[in-house]
Amino acid sequence: MPWSFQVFRSSSAPNDLTVVCGWSSLDKMRKFVGSAELRERMRGAGVIGKPEIRFFSKAEDLSAP
Repeated sequence: MPWSFQVFRSSSAPNDLTVVCGWSSLDKMRKFVGSAELRERMRGAGVIGKPEIRFFSKAEDLSAP
């Protein structure tokens, strides 16, 4: 499972969400993205249609300490 989650809602389309998940490894993330568990969780959350899934690597953390 991911070690962090952030959920963002579109200000112009409140049903459009962006979910950012942090994972300990790219392999674990890819496995979860293709899993029946994720499909069931999305269905249970009311997701309609196919989600757009993208993979990113952190370039820099500018958070305040």
